[in-house]
Formats: sequence, C-alpha cells, structure tokens
Amino acid sequence: MGRKLRIPLFIYYKNKLIKMSLSEAPVEVRLTIKEINSGQEAKRKLSSLGIHKDDVVIKHNDSKWGPVILENLTVQSNKLAIGRELAKKIVVENER
Repeated sequence: MGRKLRIPLFIYYKNKLIKMSLSEAPVEVRLTIKEINSGQEAKRKLSSLGIHKDDVVIKHNDSKWGPVILENLTVQSNKLAIGRELAKKIVVENER
C-alpha cells in the first residue's frame, strides 16, 4: 500500500510561520484561531465546546496519533480534546 502524502498548510512571511493547521501547530505557544474549515455539524460541536473563531488557544500535546489537547485562554476553560482530523480543519496563527 502507498503512503498517504501529508501536505502541511503553512504560510511563511519573512521566514516566520504565520498560519498552519492546529494539528501541526507547535506546542505551548499562544495561537489565534483564524478559520474553521468544516461543515455545520463540526462547527456546532466546536461551538458547544467553547471553540470559536478569533479565540486564543494553547496546544498541549504533539503526538502523531490520538486527539489534540488544547486550552482556550479566551474563556478560561479547562483542557479539552478534539480529534486530529477536526484539528486539521482549524487554521491557527501564531499570536504576536
């Protein structure tokens, strides 16, 4: 079987990483959610978990498998876990 090609969503400006998917974001860095590229049901689920556009989050783990654990600093929430496939659809930006 062939391996699935993984193409990261990176945008660079003056050699600094600006936008990326949440699943590929660095750990323990403040990130701002810029877009949620998913269907209405996924957006509704994220909204019920307290994740919205323009929220500031911190990603707490960087494993290749399993869920992505994050903390929303905008609403001072506890840590929560979302699926890796859903995390790939969330575009974040390094907070400056």
